[in-house]
Amino acid sequence: MVFDVTVHEVHHLHVPEIDEKLAKELGFKDLEALKGAVRQQVGFEYERLARGKAKKQLFDLLDEEVKFDVPPKMLELEFDAIWKQVEDAKKAGDPSLKDRPEAELKKEYEAIAKRRVKLGILLSEVGRANNLQISREELSAAVMSQARNFPGEEEKVFEFYRKNPAQIDELKGPILEEKAVDFILSKAKRNKKPITLEALRSEDEEEASGDGKAKKAKSKKA
Repeated sequence: MVFDVTVHEVHHLHVPEIDEKLAKELGFKDLEALKGAVRQQVGFEYERLARGKAKKQLFDLLDEEVKFDVPPKMLELEFDAIWKQVEDAKKAGDPSLKDRPEAELKKEYEAIAKRRVKLGILLSEVGRANNLQISREELSAAVMSQARNFPGEEEKVFEFYRKNPAQIDELKGPILEEKAVDFILSKAKRNKKPITLEALRSEDEEEASGDGKAKKAKSKKA
């Protein structure tokens, strides 16, 4: 794994000297502990971005190569959910939706809905066919992750899931998706190449803003 992060010079900005004193002021035992924490944080971000890029490329490839008709009712429900978000965003004044014809928007988001349903069915089938299971520890970790989204109210979240065990099923979908992705990636032939964290960030920002589209993977079928 490559950690080649480019650091740009920042002029006219006072940067405190990174030494033992600063490390202790920040709550670390010593300078080495601070460096270790920074390396770990950079590693976590690198893994997150690299994982997201690998999933995007895999989903693009699966969407292009795997063909089947999706159930109309599932497609309708997914589109309705997406379209409600679009309408809410338009009411909130989202500039990316301003002045765009409704027919054009609907065509775009119908394609997105179809992709989501197709990939959802495909990943679910991968999980079923390969007997991918969710452990109790993984479900507990998912509940903990939900609780961390509500600082100071974690106990309320735990209590909610204790009183509504059926709601835990809502957490299984994302876990199974990740397991299916891991399974496919473990079987797929991949070309690895070094990339800097700065480049990963740049590509992620471009895709998030809609200014750039990820290039379609040029490889054999998964």
